[in-house]
Amino acid sequence: MKLKNGMYVRSDKGHIFQYYDHRKTADSNYGFYTEYDEEFDIYHEWDDWGEIDNFYNIVKCSFDLIDLIEVGDYVNGYKVIDIIEPDVCGDENLTDRKIITEEPSYSAYNKTILNIDDVKSLVTKEMFERADIFA
Repeated sequence: MKLKNGMYVRSDKGHIFQYYDHRKTADSNYGFYTEYDEEFDIYHEWDDWGEIDNFYNIVKCSFDLIDLIEVGDYVNGYKVIDIIEPDVCGDENLTDRKIITEEPSYSAYNKTILNIDDVKSLVTKEMFERADIFA
């Protein structure tokens, strides 16, 4: 896959971040560097002080954050239970991807349909599972 500046990327470990090409140059990066291996879809970031040295296997990329959200992730604190892709319902008005979350209520579970503008926080299922191990 081809990454471009400003794209959001999702790694195999559930990290989501915005990609910027910080090639190793003399003094323009303040000691922080990134490198992307297009052949193997591996993203590497590091710094001059040895505090950062991370490798990520990229599984998805998009300019729209909502495209990286998967069933099982948590958006605004609620679990994503379904995703509606554009035009799947035959609805001409549905041009953007939508996510459906479960919100607990007093009587039963309510479903909420969210657009990209509604997303305030995101925890991927992989990150949530890792946090559960340490709880």
